[in-house]
Amino acid sequence: MACFLHEVALQFLLKTDDSVPSRRFSNVTIKECNAKWKSRFSNAYVKYDTGFGVPLFLFWQDFICKLMERKIIKDENIRDDNIFEDLTNFLKDENNRKHLMKVTNAGLESELQSILAHHLFAPLASSSKYLVDESKAYSEQCPACKKKLNLGDTSFGHADYWHGHTDILIGQSTVKVGKDVGDADATEESDNGSMGEPSHKYMKRNNGQTFGSSKDTVDSDGDSDCSSVSVHLNEQGDHLPQIFSQTITNAFFESSKCSQMSDLFIPSFFATPDVVSIHMYNCETDRLYISENMKIWSGDNYNIGTIVCVWLALHFKRFQNKVPEEEFTMRNVPKANFKTIVGDLLPIYEKNLSKPLKNSKERNSADINFDMKFLLIVSEYSKQMSEKLQRIQTMYEKKLQESDDSKEIPFWDDDTC
Repeated sequence: MACFLHEVALQFLLKTDDSVPSRRFSNVTIKECNAKWKSRFSNAYVKYDTGFGVPLFLFWQDFICKLMERKIIKDENIRDDNIFEDLTNFLKDENNRKHLMKVTNAGLESELQSILAHHLFAPLASSSKYLVDESKAYSEQCPACKKKLNLGDTSFGHADYWHGHTDILIGQSTVKVGKDVGDADATEESDNGSMGEPSHKYMKRNNGQTFGSSKDTVDSDGDSDCSSVSVHLNEQGDHLPQIFSQTITNAFFESSKCSQMSDLFIPSFFATPDVVSIHMYNCETDRLYISENMKIWSGDNYNIGTIVCVWLALHFKRFQNKVPEEEFTMRNVPKANFKTIVGDLLPIYEKNLSKPLKNSKERNSADINFDMKFLLIVSEYSKQMSEKLQRIQTMYEKKLQESDDSKEIPFWDDDTC
């Protein structure tokens, strides 16, 4: 069975229709953001443009080429089944597929994150260790299989700048969960195109304003060397700034732990019951990329191409190419611009982030934070009131600090590169 699934996975690397190598990524250029101010990820402000489509093949070409060659040559002396172990085990586990399918009927976000963590991301990762945000989980059991969940503190960042909790931690990646694709306002691309100049029809997203062609019709020239891009506008709210802030902050943290990852595109994910998208940031070159929305399901079965993409991203340290910067500069592809925006605060992101976040309890619960701007001190009574409030605030913060200092190290150790 494993051998058959090995062949199926390779076939998806060779298919011309919906193949893995041609799955699309678009670069993101940040115009403005609030990374220099104290802000939770959920309140992140990012004004951005998207465009310049590139294929997934750009980032994983050596590994994909090797697999394609082995598929074509069919050398019986070459054994690489162990490379596919996580993937083939996932595809042949019919019981896990049935449990994961229950995510399509889940009503609560806590149910979504539990099922997706336990039955999608963990089985595809080299290590099944994961953390689900304990502040959102309503139960210690997975609602699909009733097995015990790995719950914990998923906070990270810097208390004075971008910080907060992600829904799932898996390996060196984060996962933001949404009920539908509109929750991410994610990018979806046309079938045509390869790396090249910006499309004449790509859309810009600027602080809630949409420009360009409609999401239903996108022009694409058959002979063009560029990709046409459309961006879905979610009028109820745009969660991409939150995903971008998590992706960038997480990439800096992981790079600070392992210098060999600084010039890789460190991925994070957005996932719904139906689709998943990959978001990647390269700390050394300051480049941010977002994939198209990729369907998880094909009827009642997996969209194997999407599963392969998620598997590749989760194993980025092993499989991803270090793309030469000239591949981007020779085509004038703009950088993410994050380093320029944060300026002299860049060392904070490079060296002073933490996971879990220090004093995370303070930011994960109803804060005791007395805003005394309203208090006009005009009398001895109002002065005493202000002093009492300040004293209570100081005592509370000291208690939180003592609690965090005694907190144990997370149950996994990812210090190894």
